[in-house]
Amino acid sequence: MLRWTVSSTDSFLIGYNDLDNEDNWVEADGTQHSYSRWRSSEPNGGVLENAVMMYARDADDWIDVNVESSRQFICKADIGASAIPQPTVNPSCSNGWESNGGSCYYFSSDQKTYSQAQTQCKSMDSDLITIDSEAEWNYTLGYIRYRYYTRDYWVGLTDIGVEGTWVWENGGKEPTGTYHWLAGAPDNSGGSEHCARLDRYNGYQDASCDGAIYYICEDDLYISDAPRSIQTTIQSTTSAVITWTTPLQMDSQNADLIGYKFYYWIRNKQSETTQSVTISSPDTFELVFDSLSPGTTYEFYMTGYNSYGEGVASDPPGNFTTVSAQLRSENYALNIYRIAKGVYLQSHVIFSTEAITLQHCTNICTGVLSCQSVNFHHKATTRAKTCEINEGTRESYSSDVVSDSDYIYAGL
Repeated sequence: MLRWTVSSTDSFLIGYNDLDNEDNWVEADGTQHSYSRWRSSEPNGGVLENAVMMYARDADDWIDVNVESSRQFICKADIGASAIPQPTVNPSCSNGWESNGGSCYYFSSDQKTYSQAQTQCKSMDSDLITIDSEAEWNYTLGYIRYRYYTRDYWVGLTDIGVEGTWVWENGGKEPTGTYHWLAGAPDNSGGSEHCARLDRYNGYQDASCDGAIYYICEDDLYISDAPRSIQTTIQSTTSAVITWTTPLQMDSQNADLIGYKFYYWIRNKQSETTQSVTISSPDTFELVFDSLSPGTTYEFYMTGYNSYGEGVASDPPGNFTTVSAQLRSENYALNIYRIAKGVYLQSHVIFSTEAITLQHCTNICTGVLSCQSVNFHHKATTRAKTCEINEGTRESYSSDVVSDSDYIYAGL
């Protein structure tokens, strides 16, 4: 049909492409066909030519071409077919940014050195892109191949700290020797190639950080890092304390941290025993668990969250085991505590919890190996009253004993 309606020199883009997989030529909808009309020695453009152009009047009329040049094109629609819906734009991404997964991406139209690019990204509350999954790798390559196949881009990967150890801006490492690196890379040619670019030939190449090229910024919508330095301290047969530090990047990507989610369960019983605790403050770094089972191993993980939801979870899960219940003889139990009303031992509190009665408070102390006495706030108007677990006794620390009518002291 085209031979009778256009000039002999006209050419058109058609839907065939190998954008997703090099040398795997498919229709625009992903359909594969055995029919083709490649010109002799075509296709020959490799990773730089991923679209197909058809000449209107040549007998062998297909050649592979780049995707960036403007050309005539032919559209096809089945009779009665509805319009293809346009891609959904994430309203959380700023104008000019692209959305994929839980991140927004900015593909620059200007060129900068590595440090200039990172500064520019941070000015937009983002960082140079960290590619930490196959899905993200495929998305980034696909986006570039569709639009900017001749461009090289800075990514957030350097070995500036230690030669040969390639680290992402978020602290993750990218091992050398993977297929993501181009053949022979990284090679630190000239001893001055310490920044990685995503090369137009679809792989990482080390380069001088002072060169000016395009760059990709990434803004994680969700918290991009897990809480660090998580520590557990067992306080009793039924109590444990969890402490942690903030996520790694609090200057830009995670500045919108709202708080933390903590999930815990009895080992090997995750599906039926998982419980959660929400801490609605980014400045809280301690969580006290009471009412645990004695002599039981628990596993747990933590995650930060913001208005979009939960972020990266701590991995692997942590664990702790509570102290087994202490068994003492009946005569020992009857004589174990000496009680003094209106007395308070200060400066020796191991931790503070709540108890309903003095007996409840001393029972907690009995289960704590280092507990030697308690301060019980018996005049509190609430049902659950303050129970302070002490590591010393009033006999051992007489100078720290004060009068306080609100408290009852009970010591070994």
